[in-house]
Amino acid sequence: MNQQLIDYINQSRQHGATDSQIRQALLSSGWQESDFGQYFNSPSQNPTPLQYALPSAQSLFGQSIKWYTSHFQIILGITVIPLILSIFGFFISDIFTSPSLGIAIIGFLYVIVTLLAGFISKLALFGAVVDEGSTVGSAYKKGLSLFWAFIWVSFLTILSAIGGYVLLIIPGIIISIFLGQSTYVLFVEGNRGTASLVKSWHYVKGRAIYVLYWSVFFGIVILSMSFVVDLLLGDSTLLSQIKNIGYTTVTTTQPVASKLSQIIDTIINQIILIPLGIIYAYLVFATLKATKSEPLDEVREREIKKKITIFMVIGIIGTVGIFVLMGILLLKLTSGLYPTSLMPNSSLFSTIGLPLLDYLPFGK
Repeated sequence: MNQQLIDYINQSRQHGATDSQIRQALLSSGWQESDFGQYFNSPSQNPTPLQYALPSAQSLFGQSIKWYTSHFQIILGITVIPLILSIFGFFISDIFTSPSLGIAIIGFLYVIVTLLAGFISKLALFGAVVDEGSTVGSAYKKGLSLFWAFIWVSFLTILSAIGGYVLLIIPGIIISIFLGQSTYVLFVEGNRGTASLVKSWHYVKGRAIYVLYWSVFFGIVILSMSFVVDLLLGDSTLLSQIKNIGYTTVTTTQPVASKLSQIIDTIINQIILIPLGIIYAYLVFATLKATKSEPLDEVREREIKKKITIFMVIGIIGTVGIFVLMGILLLKLTSGLYPTSLMPNSSLFSTIGLPLLDYLPFGK
C-alpha cells in the first residue's frame, strides 16, 4: 500500500475532484494504472474507501512545533501589539487604583482596548495558520473580515454546548467535541453560522474519540510546560495560587506573584502557548478533513442541522432558566434584608410578588 498515493487521492476527493480526474492527473504525473488501480472500483461503482492511519497526538504536536518554529517571525509580528499593551498595563495598573473618576474611566478603556487587541490578534493567528504564506497584514485582514462571523459561530457553538450540558456533563462534552472544528470550517471553507457547525459535526463523526485523545494529550503537555515554567520562576502565578491555599480571610499578607513573573507568564501565553494551541487545533482539523471519505449530502446535512437546532433550543431554555433561577434566589435573599413592615406600601408590593420594590424611595 502506497501511503503517498492514498493521501493524494483522499485530499483530491476532499477538494471535489472526480475519480476520473484523479486518474488522469496521476497518469500525467508518470504513474501507471497498475500503481493506483487497486484504490478504485470500476467506473460505475462508488469509490473504494481508503484506509487512512490517523496520526498520533505526538506526531501532531511535533508538526505543530515545526510549523511554529518555521513561522515564528509572523507569529511574533501578530502578537507583539497586544503583548506590549498587556505588559505596559502591569506597570500602570497602580495608577488606575486612584479614586479619581477620570483615571478610573481611562483605566477601564485601556483594559477594553487591550482585550480587543488580543482578540483581534487571535483572529489574525487563525488567518495566518490556515493560509500558508500569509503576511502579518494579510493575516490581520483575513481575521478582521471574519470578526463578526467568528463571534456568531462561537455564540452558536457555546449555545449548543450549553444545551448538551443541560442534559448532564457527558452530552455537553460530546457536543463540544463535535462542534469544536467550527472555527476552522469558517476560516478554511468560508461556511458561516449553522453551516460551519454542521460541517464540524460531519468531520468529527466517527472520530470523536480521536479528537478527545488529541485534545487531552495537548492539554496535559501545555499544563506540564506551564508548571515547569512556574517551578523555574518560583513565585509565578500558578505557584502563588497553590501557596494561597489554606490562607483565611483574616490573613493580611498572602504570597502574590511578582510583576516580573506575571509578565513572563503573559509573554509565554501570548507568544508560545496560544499560537501553539491554534496551530495544533488546525492540524487536527486538517487531519479530520483529509481523512473524511464520506461526502456530506443534503439528507445528512439536514439530519445534523436538526440535531444541532435541538441542542440550541435546549441551550436557550437552559440559559433563560438559569437567569430566572438566579433572579428568584436574589429576590429571596434581598427580601429578608429589611422588615417589610417598616417599608411603605409593603403589603401592596408583597401581594404582587415584587418585594424588591419595597425598598425603593417611593412616598405614599
